[in-house]
Amino acid sequence: MLAYFPRPYENETMYSIAARYANHMGVLSKNTVLEDLFDIKKPFANEDYISQIDILVLKIWNFLKEYTGEYFLNKHTVFSLFSPFTNTNHNSLSSIDNLIKRRKRYIKEIPIKESLFYCSECIKENKILHKKIDYQVGEVIIMKNYEVI
Repeated sequence: MLAYFPRPYENETMYSIAARYANHMGVLSKNTVLEDLFDIKKPFANEDYISQIDILVLKIWNFLKEYTGEYFLNKHTVFSLFSPFTNTNHNSLSSIDNLIKRRKRYIKEIPIKESLFYCSECIKENKILHKKIDYQVGEVIIMKNYEVI
């Protein structure tokens, strides 16, 4: 059980939620954060798809009952962007987890992003840095609110 977990912002990535947890708890090591939240002792190569979301849900269940594995998968990963194009049999947390486990041998072939994208104007307005899922797709972000590209 965790004593604390930040409430996710709308459309915030799992990576950003974990980073806010680390910041609030004063944890400096990525490995420690992954172990605290997901019981992952060896970091997973692709941070967009953390395969242990169900463990996180169990750890926060005592004070954040409204969050489920499906909630995190659909609201806080890029899964929701490509799930309409997949077979409906693959649109659940358990099927995604099984797919990841079966394909671990290919992990080395998956490129890891150098950094996550964010909108500097949103940071000025909200006074907090959190990375939204929409920003992680493509190379150009157009912010209508600020006329920023």
